[in-house]
Amino acid sequence: MQCPVLVMTGELDANSSPEMTRQMAQAAPRGQAVVVYNARHMLNLTDADRVNEEIMSFLQPIASAVTPKEPVKE
Repeated sequence: MQCPVLVMTGELDANSSPEMTRQMAQAAPRGQAVVVYNARHMLNLTDADRVNEEIMSFLQPIASAVTPKEPVKE
């Protein structure tokens, strides 16, 4: 897989440990792991603001790389 990959988990997640998250991210050439301190499973519900911040931070350089610098002329 050559696309960027973001893998997130909560520090206290019993289903997806921080170590599993790091291993999954390391398996992808462009992987990034995020472990949310003092959080459990279902981050998107319990820590939505943090999840959104991490996703936006992850996507920003990708969007900048593919966004045309000049308007497209028709």
